[in-house]
Amino acid sequence: MMEVRVENLGRAVQGKRILEGIDLEISPGTVHVVLGPNGAGKSTLLRLLGLLDRPDRGEILFDGRRLAAMGRNERTRLRRRSGFVFQTPLLLAASVEANLRFGARLRGIRLATGAVGEVLERTGLAGRETQEARLLSGGEKQRLQLARVLLLDPDLVLLDEPTANLDPLSVKSIETAIAQLAGAGKTVVMATHNLIQARLLAGKVFFLKQGRLAQAGSAAEVLSRPLSLDIAEFSAAENILSGTLARRDGGTVLNCGPQAPQGSRPSGTLTPQGSRPYGPLTPQGSRPHAPLTIEVVSERTAGKAAAVIRPEDILVSTRPIASSARNSFRGTVRTLADLGTVIALSVDCSGILFTVFLTRVSCAQMGLAAGSDVTLTFKATSVRLFPQD
Repeated sequence: MMEVRVENLGRAVQGKRILEGIDLEISPGTVHVVLGPNGAGKSTLLRLLGLLDRPDRGEILFDGRRLAAMGRNERTRLRRRSGFVFQTPLLLAASVEANLRFGARLRGIRLATGAVGEVLERTGLAGRETQEARLLSGGEKQRLQLARVLLLDPDLVLLDEPTANLDPLSVKSIETAIAQLAGAGKTVVMATHNLIQARLLAGKVFFLKQGRLAQAGSAAEVLSRPLSLDIAEFSAAENILSGTLARRDGGTVLNCGPQAPQGSRPSGTLTPQGSRPYGPLTPQGSRPHAPLTIEVVSERTAGKAAAVIRPEDILVSTRPIASSARNSFRGTVRTLADLGTVIALSVDCSGILFTVFLTRVSCAQMGLAAGSDVTLTFKATSVRLFPQD
């Protein structure tokens, strides 16, 4: 087990500031997922935690001991308590078994009988001991790299995009192993762009933007309740609407034009971050509509803004319902997509598509299909507003 704390951490390379003012708490038994766009500093943070690079500002504490206070021998012992899975596998031009045993030999670890076969079984590489590592597929090489870390049994496991561009079998095998590491009390930190993976594995999420920590919390908090519009856009949030704030009847409203929500994706196209397309952007043969007016809670009463409304915060009914919620719109179901645990509806309201989640049972009970007329209802407090230039 290993407790890690980061205080005001900074790192610059050739005069360019990569990380600045990072404060983190990293605990055993939890998968910590680092998210952020390319160039946000994710890999740099992992390299600092793995003692592959040195910070030029701030401090890292391992089990309460400051890195700056450690001598060379203590740093070496600390480094041997960590394992690093790189995005690009680093392997010897030798057999699978030789690659596994090399790291253990360097660290003076005496392997138990059957240990090599056990980690190969856990990573789906059983029976590959004598195969040349360079002849493995990309996914198998990454699993071998993970197997090498597992064999060393480190307290701190660092993974940099461990499943990028891998086949589904390799992804599943690596995700299972990562979950098992956390379950065994290891301290796990993983950088990834895969949002589905983040929701599946993360106990805590750190979102980096331009080298700074923009938000930290559970996966649900960061991905479903983003603190800024760019985090919402990165996390492929549904129902991101642009509009203009105005006063009406003593309250504040957001006037949205007849356009598809920001972040919507065309049907049939590949989408980033592991998200799924739900349907066409605009209805076929649609005509211009009047702007949609959404009641919101905001201290601002004018200017451009973007609203984010979570699909699970929107109530669907076949008829208007009596409710204290101040937003209720009639719309037409355009598409339905089965996401496994829920059905995702694309509903056209005045030319704007809303994505709504329903259980299969609710969808069947209402008899919903493409072309069904429905009412969408949600509270003004369910609308998260972000300023726009």
